Amino acid sequence: MNKVRAQRQLALRQLRVLGQRIRDIRHVRQLSQEELAARASIHVTYLSALECGKRNPSLAIFFSIASALRVTPADLLQSTPRARNIPSD
Repeated sequence: MNKVRAQRQLALRQLRVLGQRIRDIRHVRQLSQEELAARASIHVTYLSALECGKRNPSLAIFFSIASALRVTPADLLQSTPRARNIPSD
């Protein structure tokens, strides 16, 4: 596998991990996609694509989602399994 392709595959895996982390925290917070999207001022279909790892959020959207979930941006970047280590409200 060439270097560029390997980097692309790594980036796609990281987007899926980020999306799963957003979904896990959203579930812990008992928020629907619609509620989180409204709080973050993004469209629900965009949030759905983020959670599936199909979109790459801008920094502004990344920070908006963290704020809407009441976590730090660093909390979103942790790759801990499922709902463990999600900060409480």
